[in-house]
Amino acid sequence: MSSTLSYNGYTFPPDMSWFTINRVGIVGGTGRLIKVRNIWDCHSRVNTAPGLSGAPALGDLDTKIKQVEAAMRDGGDLIFSLGSSMRLISSDCTEGTHIKNFSWNKGTDGVNGFGAEQILRRSCSFTIYGDILVTTDTDIIEYQDSLRAIGSGGPRIVPVTSLSGGVQAQQLTATTPFYAIQSGYATGLRGYPTPPLPNYQFVGGVFYFPETLEVDHVTPKSWGRNINTGFTVRWSYRCWSAIGLLGTTPGVF
Repeated sequence: MSSTLSYNGYTFPPDMSWFTINRVGIVGGTGRLIKVRNIWDCHSRVNTAPGLSGAPALGDLDTKIKQVEAAMRDGGDLIFSLGSSMRLISSDCTEGTHIKNFSWNKGTDGVNGFGAEQILRRSCSFTIYGDILVTTDTDIIEYQDSLRAIGSGGPRIVPVTSLSGGVQAQQLTATTPFYAIQSGYATGLRGYPTPPLPNYQFVGGVFYFPETLEVDHVTPKSWGRNINTGFTVRWSYRCWSAIGLLGTTPGVF
């Protein structure tokens, strides 16, 4: 059974290709694996048609060399077939497939490609890679929620001035309300997450300012050729209470 390797529509001669596949994990801000970079290090060659020699052989080899070079562009599908297929499909990758390097191997003299390497065949090496998502659309890849407490509940004292005297402290009230601002953001892999509920929504004696509610949707962080990723939503809630709001842990997403 013959094996074939093809890229971007060009198929190398049967049983003339070798490759090594490496996979490198890429994690998001939460330390969660979000995609895997698939790296194919390939080696192959093209041969002159059987029975050709001299100028026709060189012409046939030159034509095949140009076909290979034309195929070595970003965005192609890489397929190895041997009974079943191993493949790296550009549309499955967030940024498509990329050619990392491509080169024709040196010839028998180690420099110019003389001898059989130039007349009967040309060997080449190339590396192609693509990033494939491994998590679901709803996965959170970044998250932060914070709670800022404002005020101590003590008296409200303001400076008062007069025409004839200096500045004096005047107490207006015996106590003041406590305030808190909950704010944060979450980034979804393929779509916008739903912001968490306000931390004190169901706590008695805590009152929110509905007119200060803020929820912002930000454009994706990564504009992929095929798939956009990194959808961030930000939130901010402001509330007040007669009871202390210090030392309370923010809500969990």
